[in-house]
Amino acid sequence: MKRFICIVSIVCILFSIIPVTSFAWLTRADRYPESKPAFGGSASKFVDKGLPAPIVADPYPSAVPGRINIKFDGEFEYFYEKPILTDGRVFLPFRELFEFFDLSVSWDDESNTAIAKNEETEIKITTGSTTAYVNGNLKTLDVPAFITGGRTYVPLRFVAESLGYSVGWDGRNGIVNIYTSGGGAR
Repeated sequence: MKRFICIVSIVCILFSIIPVTSFAWLTRADRYPESKPAFGGSASKFVDKGLPAPIVADPYPSAVPGRINIKFDGEFEYFYEKPILTDGRVFLPFRELFEFFDLSVSWDDESNTAIAKNEETEIKITTGSTTAYVNGNLKTLDVPAFITGGRTYVPLRFVAESLGYSVGWDGRNGIVNIYTSGGGAR
């Protein structure tokens, strides 16, 4: 009996010190059954490509304590890269943010400029500069875009407002609220 208890104790100790992470290959529909595939939000751009997604007990998105969260028209959105709060502004990687808003994305290596466009809008943001161009018109940024960890981060508020969205900040809960004008679809 002592031997059995000893073996069980050793096994329990071993399992308690070995880090375990559970990942699965899920699609957006698997994680969020009520989500509409046509929505095309950022999660579907990554999760549907077969990137690992953590399995969570609650299958619906909610605020994540201790980090910046993004809500679009009242629904929490998942971004593959975490938003960064710096100089009082929230930044996201330009490609992921622009694709979230259904813009095509390109990069100009010579000028370190992120370019995004759709049928109505073209946005050009150069890293390290407090100026940007929206439909050819010069605009001033509160803070410049920057590169960190090999990714170019752009200010979320500037991009969303340039596309006609309203942006609010819930500092108490660390949530950026983005709303369509008139409550319509993106």
